[in-house]
Amino acid sequence: MGNAKYKAQMQNGRMKDTEALWGRLRKAWNRKLKEQAQALKETHALVWTGDSRLQAFYRYLNPRAHTRSGGRVTRTRAYDDGVQEGRKVTIHRPVAEKGTGSGRYLRGRG
Repeated sequence: MGNAKYKAQMQNGRMKDTEALWGRLRKAWNRKLKEQAQALKETHALVWTGDSRLQAFYRYLNPRAHTRSGGRVTRTRAYDDGVQEGRKVTIHRPVAEKGTGSGRYLRGRG
């Protein structure tokens, strides 16, 4: 087998593994966001009840919009590891106050 052909096969295999890892992380992250959304629903008094005409209005503005779903994933050890890592992801709130504007992390002497 030629060296170029071998490299191409290895690259394709790595790319598939990388794409699968990111897919697992996104799935675990979405699950975590849904859990947070559920917790927010339980802790806040205001609850969105929906708007019966909102979907029709959206379709009127965007007639070509379609919903698509992805394919199935074979559950492997790598998949489960990715889900576990995705659950560890913590999303922090953005910084609320402006900085000093100097753009430096460390202050100079004096």
